[in-house]
Amino acid sequence: MKNNNILQSFKASFEGFLYIYNTHKHIKINLLISLIIIFFSIILNFTPIEFLVVILAILLIFFTEGVNTCIEEICNLITTEYHPKIKIIKDIGSFLVLIAVIFSISVAILIFLKKIL
Repeated sequence: MKNNNILQSFKASFEGFLYIYNTHKHIKINLLISLIIIFFSIILNFTPIEFLVVILAILLIFFTEGVNTCIEEICNLITTEYHPKIKIIKDIGSFLVLIAVIFSISVAILIFLKKIL
């Protein structure tokens, strides 16, 4: 379905966010952790570049979670029954999220340690 104007596009995007928020508990946890990290980034007076890197790391997690959700939904549309190929596809999507999380935690540790020590 094509959105005819920018308001419809934003509405569709927000509905996508609400779907992920209401169906995936990890998003709620990610949001809470992200807000805490942003709060401490402000308290510790991160430079604009440090803050940008932290925000990009946070957004990478949300991006990969969104892509993984799309992958899962497409797989579920194809079949809700177990299939070894579908399992592999979903596992790869999950792995992509894991890579983003490991990267983001590494970024946070490096920048926060630099500020604290």
